[in-house]
Amino acid sequence: MPPCISRIALGESFALVCLLFTSPALASAQDSPGSSLPAPEAYVDRSEYFTQVTDDAVGRVWKTGPQELPPIESIVSAPAGEYPVYGIYCWGGEFTRAHEEILKMGFRSARLSGPWNESEEALKIAAREGIDVLYTVVNAQRRVAQRGWKRSDFESDEAYINDFLETTVEFLEKYGPDGSLFKGTELKSTVSVIEVLNEPNFHYMIPDREPVAEVFAERFSLYGRLLAKAIPVIREKAPSIKIAAFSAGGGGPIVADVPLVEAVTADFPDIHQKYDIFTTHPYMQGAPPEVFKIKKWGPRAMSQNQVTLREIFAKGGAAEKPIWFSELGFPVYKATGGRFDMPVNSAVFRITPDIQAAYIVRQYLWAMRLGVGRVHLMSLFDTDNFNSGILIREDLAWRPAAHAIKNLTTLLPNPKMLAAISDGENDTYIYRFHADHKDANSPEVVVAWNVNGPTSVEIPSDAKSVTAFDLIGNEKSLPVADGKTSVTIGPFPIFLLAARS
Repeated sequence: MPPCISRIALGESFALVCLLFTSPALASAQDSPGSSLPAPEAYVDRSEYFTQVTDDAVGRVWKTGPQELPPIESIVSAPAGEYPVYGIYCWGGEFTRAHEEILKMGFRSARLSGPWNESEEALKIAAREGIDVLYTVVNAQRRVAQRGWKRSDFESDEAYINDFLETTVEFLEKYGPDGSLFKGTELKSTVSVIEVLNEPNFHYMIPDREPVAEVFAERFSLYGRLLAKAIPVIREKAPSIKIAAFSAGGGGPIVADVPLVEAVTADFPDIHQKYDIFTTHPYMQGAPPEVFKIKKWGPRAMSQNQVTLREIFAKGGAAEKPIWFSELGFPVYKATGGRFDMPVNSAVFRITPDIQAAYIVRQYLWAMRLGVGRVHLMSLFDTDNFNSGILIREDLAWRPAAHAIKNLTTLLPNPKMLAAISDGENDTYIYRFHADHKDANSPEVVVAWNVNGPTSVEIPSDAKSVTAFDLIGNEKSLPVADGKTSVTIGPFPIFLLAARS
């Protein structure tokens, strides 16, 4: 889309404006020798992000357009959570190694998983630092090598389910509210949520095979029965623990979260009344979070997927079921610092570190517009042949995304959405927040971005001048003339603070 000019009134009381943008789209580049796609241009680290660029969908297969969104009134009227939306996902050993960096970035919640022997120190650190923990429990996780977590390792479905129940009880006894790990210490477990398995609709529980329809039916049926039995066991063992269910791999209508939910609901119509949080993993494959990702079966938007899920929940008597994205990431390609040679057919995933930083910031903000309570970013380091890390594994160096997250959590530590000023018109999104809903004196924050960029907007202001902060916190002064300041927005975030007299 060509750049557009828009005039947007923000009111007289704003104190902070966050404008979000993105860098050049190089996702058509390939890592593999001999590819027919053009070689990537050299990536150059930016010292500042005030200059806007155009984010081109060519090569990543996405488009913009009007979307069905939850009514803004329902989002604004909903109470803010105890913790902000910003979350990270990693294994326990990774958390332990990089916890100081995690704290510096401003994270206060984490999704942890992996062998328990690697997680005990991480759980102690989380308890000491007040990090809220969602822990994903899978079969035989208590075993160091994590053997025996597939259905095929057991003689029957019942044996698999019983092993999961035993595993969960043992987890709660060790790491739950009265867990033995914390006995004799002044620490108290901060594991507040148990997630029942990881991506049961994918190969982790039952491996892929033909025919596809048959294997998916088996996965859906087994997970429904496991979940129905796990919920009362967890409730009895640890009544204060919240239960996160489904942990569905991918968001969409074919093989991802929607068909899993539909199948389990068909078998257990009241299941959504019995757990606390629905979790899903709506990866966008290199596309921005606010757009339609073009799939073989048609366009899919993260927003419309949430509408579909909520319709299912409503029929099951749980219309207001909380939704979390317990896993979601945006990988960079190897030519710009990624660790792995990603498969040739994954060219659509490839983005630069600049785009990654902007998409992550926008993902957290977009999730709030959708009414999503938490987003656990995948991941701390590049892992599993997926270059979505925000730190470099070898030396813990920060990618631009880490700096952008720190800037976001500093300026918006506990955000509460107050209003939608532009809800996607001309691909421009502008929302007003309290920076910190726990502080009555918190300034108001206006968050704005244009998906395609660059776009010029004039923002009314009663201030004599405005201080601008870019994606990673660089600062400059902008003039105010005739009661407004003119700003070019696009994919990279910029934060504007009305200068105090």
